Amino acid sequence: MFAVSCNNAPVKQEAPPSKTEQTEISNEPYYAVFQNADGSYGYDIYVEKKKYIHQPNIPAIPGNKGFESEQDASVIAQMVIQKIKVRQLPPSLNAEEVIGAIQLKN
Repeated sequence: MFAVSCNNAPVKQEAPPSKTEQTEISNEPYYAVFQNADGSYGYDIYVEKKKYIHQPNIPAIPGNKGFESEQDASVIAQMVIQKIKVRQLPPSLNAEEVIGAIQLKN
């Protein structure tokens, strides 16, 4: 015995989750760019929804200079995430990688 129901109501399709929602659902590492007090930028990396790295300055470059733009911080944060994904831990960068990825201005 089985029952069949015919319903002419339209099927509601939900929008796909945003990139942030997808990240949180899949537990993929993600980053957030922030602005330092001096106007420069840094980033935080989150792994399993917990802050894993707080990076207010440019890694592998001497001094405490932050990134000049949100875009530069984003590029480097994405490089760090790629290292985390391939389990290169700690996900360190060298000066050549950083300089090659962004344009450092003196």
